[in-house]
Amino acid sequence: MIADKQIPVACLQFGQQKRELLQEKGLVPNYMSHMVNLFDFGLLPPAVLKRGMRMVLGLEEEDGVS
Repeated sequence: MIADKQIPVACLQFGQQKRELLQEKGLVPNYMSHMVNLFDFGLLPPAVLKRGMRMVLGLEEEDGVS
């Protein structure tokens, strides 16, 4: 079970690990929608939302510097 405070890290790890699969299967919009919903419910800070979206779109470098 994941606690609320672990959600940002879990989302970023999932996005990083599954980025290629999300892109191949056309699921990037689904990932983004899920991230926005988590943000709307106060479970994801804006910085994590932005970083997650940049990551799955391939706009963020692997080392986290963009």
